[in-house]
Amino acid sequence: MRSRKERLADSRLYVLIDGKVCADRGIDIFGLAEKLRDAGAGLVQLRDKIYPRSRIREEAAGLAGVFAGSETLFILNDHPDIAIDCGCDGVHLGQLDMPAGEARRLMGREMLIGISCSSLEQALAAQSAGADYLGIGPVFPTATKECSAYAGIALVEDLSSKGALFPKTVRVPFFCIGGICAANLPELLRAGAGRVAVCSAVITAADPAAEVERFTALLRRR
Repeated sequence: MRSRKERLADSRLYVLIDGKVCADRGIDIFGLAEKLRDAGAGLVQLRDKIYPRSRIREEAAGLAGVFAGSETLFILNDHPDIAIDCGCDGVHLGQLDMPAGEARRLMGREMLIGISCSSLEQALAAQSAGADYLGIGPVFPTATKECSAYAGIALVEDLSSKGALFPKTVRVPFFCIGGICAANLPELLRAGAGRVAVCSAVITAADPAAEVERFTALLRRR
């Protein structure tokens, strides 16, 4: 089995299993997770803002079992302590969550830490704080998360070789996120994106596995 960082470096598609979306649509998160794993998603995150910690712990433990021994990395949103207890591969944190340095002291060096960023300054700060990867966005309007502003395509360009600020930019992998679908993916690729994180475009699709394969193929052609 390759290390977590090796698998992260090779990953192009990050899929978010959103608790509210799945609850509203009656989607079985464990059956969905198996499809995402078997289709080759690089990372899968459980983002659950609706259930209490006890339920999230149960979900995280079950999903960690689904992904154990596979190439797919399993990330938990918001809860470093639960991620540790349940054997997750890492945790994803927002700007107002636990600082990356504190999370690293709890989680050790092997588990992954991702941080959401909506500006170049935040991205550089997250990298300096020890983030293993970044979530950049939202680049487009999204129905799965309330946002007052959007990072937009310009930030993607600044973080890639397309931008005027390159190479004063991040060196860790970054995933563009927010309202991404097959229709607007070409625009992101032209801006220099090489990795994306998606939610509804995959998990609400009639065939999630086929969408994983479709996105991954498009991203690897870049």
